Amino acid sequence: MFLENIFILLRNKVVLTGGRLDQTKIIWFYPASMDTGRCDDFNMIWQELYKEYFGENADNNLFSISESAAPYNYYRKKRGAKSDVVTIDIGGGTTDVYIVENDKPQMLLSFVFASNAIFGDALRWDSDSNGFVQLYFQQFQEVLNSNGLQELESTLKEIESRKNSSDIVAFLFSLITNKQVNKNQALDFLLKLSQNKKMKYIFIIFYGAILYYIAKSMKAKGLKRPLTLAFSGNGSKTLRILSPNNATIGEFARLIFDSVYGSEGNRLDVIYEEEPKKATCKGGILQPVKQTPNDIKPIKFTLIGDNLEEIPDKKVKFEELIEESKESIVNSVLEFIDFLFKLHDDNDEFLTRSLGADENIIDKVKEFAKDKTELSQSLQSALKGKKGSKNIEETLFFYPLVGILHELAQAISKE
Repeated sequence: MFLENIFILLRNKVVLTGGRLDQTKIIWFYPASMDTGRCDDFNMIWQELYKEYFGENADNNLFSISESAAPYNYYRKKRGAKSDVVTIDIGGGTTDVYIVENDKPQMLLSFVFASNAIFGDALRWDSDSNGFVQLYFQQFQEVLNSNGLQELESTLKEIESRKNSSDIVAFLFSLITNKQVNKNQALDFLLKLSQNKKMKYIFIIFYGAILYYIAKSMKAKGLKRPLTLAFSGNGSKTLRILSPNNATIGEFARLIFDSVYGSEGNRLDVIYEEEPKKATCKGGILQPVKQTPNDIKPIKFTLIGDNLEEIPDKKVKFEELIEESKESIVNSVLEFIDFLFKLHDDNDEFLTRSLGADENIIDKVKEFAKDKTELSQSLQSALKGKKGSKNIEETLFFYPLVGILHELAQAISKE
């Protein structure tokens, strides 16, 4: 029904602007983590709806493209990205990473560690224990009330009653674009987060972990370090919380790649759109070539997480994941936390001086993030329900971090 409503809107738009239905091309995107069977199921629905609302020419006019590949086309052709590019598409549930060297796709990473890992309810909680909701819900409710925005206040209360933190946060982010709000900065959630020096640690760990895993994967595969990092996806809007200066974000990334590769490299350019989804959509329009999960399968790559230095020599099933491997995954995360704070110490207190994090709590944050019990519990919770005979297709490195980010946000909200 959701897709059908989209098709009705699209058809009406074409007709109202004098376009021809039979010549209309429609491009849709799917995450790289989507398997062939599910992608085929979606494609069948798109095909049926195209035929119903646009005519019989679906084979020539309907395109599906991996949402990890599409932004590269845009950033390379329209934003002047260099030939060695890492495109990082951060959504709500998944992050897709597309790595190009000398204009040739070399590697594709996809993992369930995206904006929901920051703003969601982890794996065993609801909004009553969410640090962001506890810190900002009442504050925003009061601003809405004092500015006579009762309709929006009522909507916020209704969403809050469902106890789903991701929905609440999504609404808070949307307020500043609402015409009724009239660009009132007191309702700019992104601005509020960027001014919170304590909560900044959540985003430092989040982006640090993603860049660390990318660097480890590229080194294991024998790839050169990139010249450009291009971000897309709505989740990447939170980059502004790290720093309003792209050069500072690029320096953060360069320091991570330098430490992982063990040598100094050139500066890293960071580019992204203020509306990140536009990079995906425009990239698809620039190069509308059909792409199936099987087409991108040869370059998909995964380091399970128990050893980030070497490529695994075989596929591992969930049922084969022994306790020793789980402990090694947790140890990999502990190594990352040490790595991140050593980077801070070795580079003129980078996290506090350059990224603006609160210097008074940095030692407490490091100690908190190294809680091995919480890391292990988060990993165990994430593994529940995973099919034993199914191959592990994504890294487990991020699983322990989800619980830690949730607990850290809660602890900071309570100070």
